[in-house]
Formats: sequence, structure tokens, C-alpha cells
Amino acid sequence: MPGVPKSLGCNTCRRQKKGCDLAKPACGRCTRLGIHCTGVGVKRYKFQTVDTPTPPPSNESTHVVAGWVHILGIHDIRYDVRTFGGTYLQELPRRMGSSRAMDASISALVASYNAVHLKTSKVEALARYGDALASLRRGLHDSQPIASKIYTIYNIYVCQEWVDRKQKHMEKHREMLAMLLREAVYQNKLSEIPPSYIYGLCQFIVYESMMNARVKLEGWFWEAIRTAAPLRPQQFREGAFTSTDTMTHAEMSVYLREPKRYLYQLQRIYSRLQLEKPMLQRSLRQLAGDPSLATATIYNRYQLGYAVLLAVGSVLNRVLRVFAPSSELVIESHDFTDEAILLARQCTIHRPFGTAFVPEFFKAVWATSYDRHRCDELETLILEYQQDFPGTDYMAEARWAMDNFDTMEMSQTVVIPSEADEHSMEKLAANGGCTIL
Repeated sequence: MPGVPKSLGCNTCRRQKKGCDLAKPACGRCTRLGIHCTGVGVKRYKFQTVDTPTPPPSNESTHVVAGWVHILGIHDIRYDVRTFGGTYLQELPRRMGSSRAMDASISALVASYNAVHLKTSKVEALARYGDALASLRRGLHDSQPIASKIYTIYNIYVCQEWVDRKQKHMEKHREMLAMLLREAVYQNKLSEIPPSYIYGLCQFIVYESMMNARVKLEGWFWEAIRTAAPLRPQQFREGAFTSTDTMTHAEMSVYLREPKRYLYQLQRIYSRLQLEKPMLQRSLRQLAGDPSLATATIYNRYQLGYAVLLAVGSVLNRVLRVFAPSSELVIESHDFTDEAILLARQCTIHRPFGTAFVPEFFKAVWATSYDRHRCDELETLILEYQQDFPGTDYMAEARWAMDNFDTMEMSQTVVIPSEADEHSMEKLAANGGCTIL
């Protein structure tokens, strides 16, 4: 140990800095000089006063923030949380302390992430998730800004994706997000929410409107999405595809409620999608060979875009086969399914977080496919991806959607349950929600 004397010599030899032979009862030097010899072989210690550094102030909140900052430092696509929220999730540390519900939701995010990443027990994650839900219920009617409530609900929604994904619960929280965004528009509070986040929120609402008759894209929605308009591709440019744009999907959602009336508009969207499909395929092939992290991240985003295109194309193809059937549409349906199978296989290296979109969108391809033999292979892949997040049942949602499309074909009208149709709503709840996309 530094600073501790190592000599075992007698006291006299040590004071004179002479070598001591450690003889007992008196060392050789002391015997020769006739000096009284003491302290031979005694181990000596040197005590020093050391000031213990004062630890920085800490509490549960600082521990949660530290845990989340550590998670943000993980850039491996397989476990990169940005997949579920982009820059918004990076800003969560500065939101800590803004409300009790927000703090509880971030704590639940940390515990839920660790349960998936470290494959640990979900007990703590579910406990914190339950605390977050309780805090949310208590805080919905308080004076917190609408933006804070939206962020809190979204955090809980992400936790559901990871540890407790049940369709009926997911549907409720997507409805709440739509309701709060509507209130933000009515109260002129959109300026409190970053445009990039509004754009992502509108994507959620559009997909929910395709599944849920209670979510309608009315004037408030179009005002909200216009706030994020600068983020939209205003004109064609390399890497920008209108068939994967949220505004296009919003228009499509409106048209799907009355497909016979808006058949021409649906055909135009489908034609544009078929033009852009090979361009997106070409971009994917160009990125496939570059192993660098930056390119891998971009490649994963293009895979997401292509999955969206395949899902949207499959839905449109299914509707057009009812109202404007042709052999070309059947061939194109086979192609959508084959491409979905190929993409699902290519994405496996990015499981689980980097491929969360695969079963979410490809259940629509399965539900609309013309060839049920191809569907068996796609179903196997969906069930494999389903294992990444316990509690999910994508195939139940896909079968509900397939039944919906079959009913549409028989009646030549899209069956979307109305708010007044109690029987349809009971069926919706019993089957865990409706899925088109």
C-alpha cells in the first residue's frame, strides 16, 4: 500500500537508516554497538486522514434519468429505442420532473426496455407500468399542458408494445392520443408540440382511423397535419415517395370508408404506388451491401418504408379486386405477398426493435393476399416475429381483417362498424380490434 513503511528492522536501525539483520532478541548492529534493541520484526502502519468525497444529490428521479441516458447510448439497431420515437425519446430526460405521471411513464419505459433487452423478469416492468397507468388516470383532469399528457400517454403506449401488447388496450390509448390532439387544435395549443412529433402522431391516428370507426379524420386532423406540412415532400425528389406519405394515407383512409364512391381516387393512389415500388426496391438494393452503421440505420428506415408500401398496396389491391377485378390485380397481389416474405427474411438481423414494424404491417398483407398457400409461409414468419414481444397476437388481428374484407366482397361495401351499431362494436371488442393496416 503506498505510504506504509515496509521495513521490519529495529527502531535504532530505522532511525539511522541502516540495514537490520532482524536477529532476536537483539540485532547484530545493536549487539556490536551495545545499544538496547527494540522493535525488531514489528510491522508498522502509517495512518492518513482522507476526506471522503461528498456524493452528488440523488433520488429516484436521477436514477431513472441515468438509466434512460444509458439506454439512449445504445445505437445497435436491434435495441435502439429511437425506432419507437426518434428525437422525441432523446428529449425525455429534460421532461423528468414536469409531472408525476410523466415521471412514472419514463420509469416504466426504463424497466420495460430492460425486460426486453436483458431478458429479465417482467414483474418490475409490469409493476411500474401499472403505476404509470394509475398516475395517468389521476392526472388526465389536472392542469398539466395537453402536450405533457400526450407525451405521457405515448410513453405508456410504447411500454405496451414491449411488455403488454393487447390490441384492445393499444386501441384505447391511440383513441386518447387522437382526442388530445383534437383538443390541442381546438385550444390553439399546437405550437407547444414540435412539428416532427405532430407528424408522427398523425401517422398513428391515420392507421387507427383505418381500424377504428370512432376515430374520424375531420377538420381538426387536417389542421394538425398542415402544421407539419414542411416535413412533407412537396414535390418529387430522390428518396421521397408520396405513396408512403402520411397525407396520402389519410386521404386513403377517408376513401376506404366509401370505396365505391371514391374508386377513381383509390385507383390513382394505387397507380402511383406501383410506379414508386420499383424505385424503392432499387434504393434498397443499393443500400444492402454497405455494412456501416449510418448506412445500416438508413437501410432499416427504407425497409420500414417498403413495408408500409407493401401493406398499403395490398389493402388497395384487395379493395380494387372487389370493385374493379382484373387478372393483373391478382398477379400484383402475389407479388406483394412474395415481396413481404422476402423483406421479412431480410429484416431478421435487426430483431427485435429494428423489426417491430414487420408483423404490424405484414398482417395486412396476409389478410388481403389472394393466394392462401403463400400466406402459410408469411404466417410462419409473423409468428416468429411475434415472439419478440410476449403477449402479442398479430394473427388474431389479421384474421379479423380478412373476415372484414371477405364481408366487403360479399356485400360490395366496406364494413366499418358505425358508432350506433352496438352489435358490431361487441364483435370488435371480442376479437381484439379491427385491423386493416
